[in-house]
Amino acid sequence: SVTFMAGNIFNDCVSLSSVNILASLTTLTRTFTGCISLKSIIIPSTITSIGLYTFSSCTSLRSVEFMHSSVIPTFSAESFRYCRIAEIIAQSEALCNNAALGLTYGGATLLTNYRILY
Repeated sequence: SVTFMAGNIFNDCVSLSSVNILASLTTLTRTFTGCISLKSIIIPSTITSIGLYTFSSCTSLRSVEFMHSSVIPTFSAESFRYCRIAEIIAQSEALCNNAALGLTYGGATLLTNYRILY
């Protein structure tokens, strides 16, 4: 099964508004850069690493949900560059806080009124 997705596969797909990430994947790198219509993503529990520029310049991305996991994936710098996140969804407050740290490390801006849901 496919476990790694990289190499500009969906980059600059400006009409891509939603994505179903395969549950078999463990790593995303340089996958959705410039998908300016992408509004929300659900990260499956199998994802352990979100690499360089994965969601960079997805300027409409506002919601990131981490599904059924006790661990937030590692984020590379620039993985969420130019994203403005308004909502983080995870299984607990601690996981949401870890996700917020990871997203900002990845270059995302958390909107001042962003919501944490768990």
